[in-house]
Amino acid sequence: MPRALLKVQLSVAKNIMNFCENSTSKVGAQIKTLSHFRACLDLFGVYWKSFIARHDELLGHADDLSQQKYFVKDCYGLTEDNYTGAKALIMDHIAALTPPAALALPTGIKRLGRPG
Repeated sequence: MPRALLKVQLSVAKNIMNFCENSTSKVGAQIKTLSHFRACLDLFGVYWKSFIARHDELLGHADDLSQQKYFVKDCYGLTEDNYTGAKALIMDHIAALTPPAALALPTGIKRLGRPG
């Protein structure tokens, strides 16, 4: 059971590590929309929650698995670093595609001109 869990965890870690490239540089310009990046951010969060839950479960078997690559190479730490970097990049894309709210005036409000 713990080894099967570990195999799934390594697969999810790989998905997280490849996620940013797959959702940014491997997609065409026409797909790089605000909706696309918001959907990516949501899906990425699901992957991360799954990874965390499985990591917590693996910690219960850490004594048996301590010599496995996952623990020896600190797969959790590497994946966390990759996740935060990729999430920041996706959030930067969202920020760049989000129109500034300060520039939009509510309907019915007129700009005041300079006197003179």
